[in-house]
Amino acid sequence: MKNSFDVIVGVDRTFRNANIDEDSEFFETAILNQALTSLEQEQAKFNWRIGVNYNKSLNENNYLKFGVRPSSVGYQSLDRSDLRFGSQHDGEGGFDPDLDPDALNDLSFSTDYLFMELPVSFGLIKIINKFSIYGEADLSPNIFLTSRIKQNTDGESSTRLLGNPSVRRLHLSGILAAGVAYQANDNFSIFAQPSFRYHLTNLAKVGFVKEHLYSYGIEFGLKKLMKQK
Repeated sequence: MKNSFDVIVGVDRTFRNANIDEDSEFFETAILNQALTSLEQEQAKFNWRIGVNYNKSLNENNYLKFGVRPSSVGYQSLDRSDLRFGSQHDGEGGFDPDLDPDALNDLSFSTDYLFMELPVSFGLIKIINKFSIYGEADLSPNIFLTSRIKQNTDGESSTRLLGNPSVRRLHLSGILAAGVAYQANDNFSIFAQPSFRYHLTNLAKVGFVKEHLYSYGIEFGLKKLMKQK
């Protein structure tokens, strides 16, 4: 093992684990019913992460990793088709979209939360000739930067960036990863690793919905090995 730097690019499928707080004062109200309906319309979406890491060798089979990586985690609502508007009611209890052809037919949203991750990892590695098999366990402080909401209406989209003061500024996530690396030469190696992340911290500062973001996906990277003195 040598000390090294690496750069990674990852593609994740991201979502949130959301539960209603039964002790909330809103638990038996119409607000709760609206929240439950909204949660049922959500689904996972693809997001990204990029980063740089420094790998410090401890011995032949163990190392520490320190990283910096911007990342995006989020979810999207299911497409809701055949929306009904008062202008499209025929007055006899029926529905006629031709009465107002300019009304929306489809409406969906996607929400992304942008973070700056600062992971600290402990890794186990087994080197076999030019290949290395390894596993990592991480704890990562995550700094919330901004949120992005994209609205899609009838094939058109618009995006807004929000500071979102209701979101906690500092989060903590746990990360598990395992991968394979190939040493191309004395200076560089390439690697690929599936990974899973779960935000241990509740997304919002306050609220009756308990939200925890998570993601799973795969990362690819290039590692620069440092010369040993």
